[in-house]
Amino acid sequence: MRILRQLALAGALSFPAAPGLAQLVNDGATNIISATANTVTGDLTVGTNGSQTALILTNGGEVDVSGNTIIGANAGSFSNSVSVGGAGAVLATTGNLYVGSNGWGNQMLISAGGTVTDTIGYLGNASSNNIAVITGAGSVWSNTSDLNVGNNGSGNRVTVINGGKLFAAGFGDIGNGSSSGNNEVIVDGAGSVWTNLGTIYVGSAGSANRLTVTNGGRVRTSAAIEVGRAANSSNNVAVITGSGSIVSVGGSFRSGNSGSFNRVTVSGGGRVEDSTGYIGYIGSNNVAEITGTGTLWTNSGTLTVGDTG
Repeated sequence: MRILRQLALAGALSFPAAPGLAQLVNDGATNIISATANTVTGDLTVGTNGSQTALILTNGGEVDVSGNTIIGANAGSFSNSVSVGGAGAVLATTGNLYVGSNGWGNQMLISAGGTVTDTIGYLGNASSNNIAVITGAGSVWSNTSDLNVGNNGSGNRVTVINGGKLFAAGFGDIGNGSSSGNNEVIVDGAGSVWTNLGTIYVGSAGSANRLTVTNGGRVRTSAAIEVGRAANSSNNVAVITGSGSIVSVGGSFRSGNSGSFNRVTVSGGGRVEDSTGYIGYIGSNNVAEITGTGTLWTNSGTLTVGDTG
């Protein structure tokens, strides 16, 4: 990916950013911030109307934004990127973070101990095919409120890999809105964790959205997980596969809340742990499949198949 090549250049070139400016990099340009702290008053935009705009934070480079951070602001803004790489590299946003807000094909990379913080995180806000990758031990994307992956957008993907961490204090929503389809969160590998304090929705009001936990990845929520939340939420999937892959739910795990034709698959030694389990809470034709040696779905309370569905 282009963003990875840009990160490799971080030690070779640096453009100092002027504090207080709402645009640290012009459309189509690249700005590398290394070992300096920068303050943006108001919103920070990376890619307002153009493409191939890149902001790279490395070697302890820091940007503090008092408003929102927007990567790919308008419909004509695509393939823009932000990279936060290395211990001490920080993008701290007081407001919300948008990776793709009307623009498409935008990227955010957090690697090698970099940190991104915000209030509400949006990956694909009325836009499609945006990507966020959190990779490497110490790499963190932290949302003090909600996380939205595909908010009336499609084909958006978050990947947590190689020990990366994803956190949201509010709800986590994969596919919110009737036009939100084929959005995905992947948690891959030992040490890779998504922690959510609120409910995780896989297909809040959309279809064909997906949560994949594999190769020892973990997802934790103190609330619930609902696969197919609304009546128009169909064909959404949660897959937990591979030894050491665990989904821990403080409340209920529902395959089909109000939606129909949703599926939960636990395989290859994966595990689901919850308080109560539902297959078809209100919706119909929902499925849970548990297959393979060592694979387990454990309910500390009840398991209900077809509550009112």
